[in-house]
Amino acid sequence: MSLLGKSALVAVIPAAAALVVAGAGSAQAEEDLYGAIAVRTKGVGEATDYRTQKEADAAAVKACGDAGLCTVLARFYNQCGSVVERDIAWPLGTGPQYWTATGATAAEASANAMRMAGLEPISVPGVWWVVRPAFVLDTICTSNAG
Repeated sequence: MSLLGKSALVAVIPAAAALVVAGAGSAQAEEDLYGAIAVRTKGVGEATDYRTQKEADAAAVKACGDAGLCTVLARFYNQCGSVVERDIAWPLGTGPQYWTATGATAAEASANAMRMAGLEPISVPGVWWVVRPAFVLDTICTSNAG
């Protein structure tokens, strides 16, 4: 190998090593971020960008408004969560129904939640009926979501 070839090889090896180290450093520096969606009879609470799932769950329940009546329906990390609502009327009043789902992107999470809600049900007059068809109420994503 010529002196020029050896010099080029000596220059390439440290540069390649620097790229490998830089790539590994950024992957290790990125931490998982957690989110959650909690619901109750007539309310939703959301939380995102927490360091643990437990913290995200607690924040979503707190945002929901009534810890005794709120249930976490969606948990996610490094991605998005979406909640879909459909309003149903009963003889004693009107109330929402909720479905949740997750996805790598906001669009994927919303589509998955709409799929969870399924087709619009057929109303049963005098028993219950759909007042408002299913719609995406909200979609939230962690800061590092795809």
